Amino acid sequence: MDVFLYDKSFEGLLSAVFDAFALKRFPGRLAVSGDIPLLPLHYAHTVITGADKAGRVFQGLRKRLSPRGRDNLMLVWLSEQPGSDTLLFRHICAIFNDDHADDTAAAAAGLAAKVAGERHRMYGFARFQKTAEGVYFSSLAPKYNVLPLLLQHFADRFGGQQWILYDTARAYGAFFNGREFQELFLNPEHLRDGQLHNVSPAEDEKRVQTLWKSYFKAIAVQERLNPALQRRCMPRRYWCHLTEKQE
Repeated sequence: MDVFLYDKSFEGLLSAVFDAFALKRFPGRLAVSGDIPLLPLHYAHTVITGADKAGRVFQGLRKRLSPRGRDNLMLVWLSEQPGSDTLLFRHICAIFNDDHADDTAAAAAGLAAKVAGERHRMYGFARFQKTAEGVYFSSLAPKYNVLPLLLQHFADRFGGQQWILYDTARAYGAFFNGREFQELFLNPEHLRDGQLHNVSPAEDEKRVQTLWKSYFKAIAVQERLNPALQRRCMPRRYWCHLTEKQE
């Protein structure tokens, strides 16, 4: 089996596509540089990530794909699923080869749809808490790495406000100061079960949370409660981040 070793970056993956066509060798899979593949190898190539190589591949994709098609490539990349980088690599190579019968297109589209669905759910499941400093904070733990896809949505909704959106599953987030984004890494001691800990809330934050919980309970029609449907629409893995689900 042929294997390309790369640095696990999107720019590195595009550089791998460039090398594949330059070398006229198309590996069976990609692996991270430094890893020792378990399968017997016929050929291993280490990809040197380069902005020029990645840029040329991306410009080629711009000519061949619609904006939605290019967005789908990024959705597949952000899925972070095992083998998704090899799937994406093979799919991009098929695009440049005009191979319309390639089986990677359907797999890539299906995975992109799952990531897009997770992004849509996060739009509705984000719950912001106001701190004493006036910064709004929301933690999430999405199945896929969709945080980069959420930032502009909340910047448009809360323009001029300062807020933090934090992915507890991947231990990174973004701080929006009202104008631009900054990457953020929090000390774990400031989070507990998806909620802020050891951080002073705004004076009215507890009252707002109580009102929201009361509203959530008040609109529920007891005779029509359907826990199974609720768990399907709002999976339990999100509950620790939802104000209305806190005791």
